[in-house]
Amino acid sequence: MDKNIKLKKTRREGVAGSRLSKIESKIDQILGLVSSDHTKSAVVAIAQPSAQAIEMNAEGNKDKQISLVVSGMHCASCAKIIEKKLQKVPGVKEANVNFAAEKARVVFSESQVKIGDLIKAVVSAGYKASIASDANPEEERERKEKEIKDYRNKFLISLGLSLPMLYFMLLDFFNFLPLRGFILPFVGVVSLLLTTPVQFIIGAGFYKGMWSSLKMKTFNMDSLIAIGTSTAFFYSLWQFLYYVIMNGSLIGLNGAKIPELYFETAAYLITFVVLGKWLETKAKGRTSEAIKKLMGLQPKTARIVKGNETLDIPIDEVKMLRKMLEIKLSEPQ
Repeated sequence: MDKNIKLKKTRREGVAGSRLSKIESKIDQILGLVSSDHTKSAVVAIAQPSAQAIEMNAEGNKDKQISLVVSGMHCASCAKIIEKKLQKVPGVKEANVNFAAEKARVVFSESQVKIGDLIKAVVSAGYKASIASDANPEEERERKEKEIKDYRNKFLISLGLSLPMLYFMLLDFFNFLPLRGFILPFVGVVSLLLTTPVQFIIGAGFYKGMWSSLKMKTFNMDSLIAIGTSTAFFYSLWQFLYYVIMNGSLIGLNGAKIPELYFETAAYLITFVVLGKWLETKAKGRTSEAIKKLMGLQPKTARIVKGNETLDIPIDEVKMLRKMLEIKLSEPQ
């Protein structure tokens, strides 16, 4: 049976809180997918209406609010970078980016800035953006599936290139492994050839993320990964070139491998980080589907009470909150 909640303008936040509380309380029962505060925060960020946007509407809609779909973020620091970039655009009053939901909410003055300028600001930071209202649900689903598939392929390729170096590492500890004497001299040059595509092709996204953060005079997780793996790679490359110049040989002499090489460290760091991003993207995809279902629980109609007369209208047509509203919240099935 439907519940009716009456409230005035001064209590409009109570409407949002009551409705949001109802949605949150039924998350586990309906979907069984929300099991962490991180995921639940994404639900809250999307489901809760903006009080500031309501006040602007009440004053005469002088400022406009827009929601952007943002892609290419790798961590919460990426969201902060985009926020800073948007806030620097003249005419932007407020900018909030939710990493888990991959959405940006921007309040801006139409007389000073256009929507295209906001999208350009996101692109200049090294990410992609589109208007949420223009996003085709089917295209959005295909985009997420493509992103998941890309990370999966990157991980499998990186793992395939890195596995031989795991065997090289075992040669140092187990003398009985087959072909040990034949393989050791070639460990250095083969490791260099295997690590290079992992470092600069599979790991290219980390360098892009680092560059974007540097332009904003900050650091993020991409910066940490890029610097750490580059240190291992270029130190090993220096050691390899030094050995080649001093000994005139690309392979180890006297059946030994070239010492002080750590190519496998860079390769495996990137491999495991890409694995984590693959799993994270899959989880975020499931969370997005859950959020869409949850949003279907929001009220579709509002009842305007004027004296003894009531009128049901679509919730989207409610522009002013000075009247007494009676919002119908459906009971869970």
